[in-house]
Amino acid sequence: MDAETLSSYELLSDLCKQGIIGWPIDFELSALSEVAADEELSSWGLIANWKTENDKFIKFGQDGSGSSYLLWQYAEDFPPAVVFLGSEGETYNVAPTLSFYMRYLASGCDFGYGEWFEPEPELDPDAIDRNLLSSKISAVLPQITEHANELNQKSLMVIPSFESWVKSKT
Repeated sequence: MDAETLSSYELLSDLCKQGIIGWPIDFELSALSEVAADEELSSWGLIANWKTENDKFIKFGQDGSGSSYLLWQYAEDFPPAVVFLGSEGETYNVAPTLSFYMRYLASGCDFGYGEWFEPEPELDPDAIDRNLLSSKISAVLPQITEHANELNQKSLMVIPSFESWVKSKT
């Protein structure tokens, strides 16, 4: 795994352990696991030849419904993209890299239903402090200036569509 992705995973892990990432962001950190990703992709009925290609997947998280966040190494010369494999059949490109995933969270956006959105103000006293989350990430990674969803859509001009990839393998 490249240094940028590993560094971003370590930051994500630290923020989750400290409780800085938590409710209402629907994300639970997982240990990095290529085996877990392979098992989930295989359970989707993908034809066996996907494993013989250059694509490599590593699970790094899930949401409350059991849907998975995966790192997708689709080309050797680029860091892996973040993709979503939903428990109800959804497949989405989430971010061009794990560091962009973190930067999108720092912008105050959440990911759900295939897009980044600005959540309603949280009134739950157990909710995370989004300002603290933003400051912790922004201390390490540069802030984004465009809306997370706009940037993510632009990344699809260069990054393959995960949805199309899955359809080609079923």
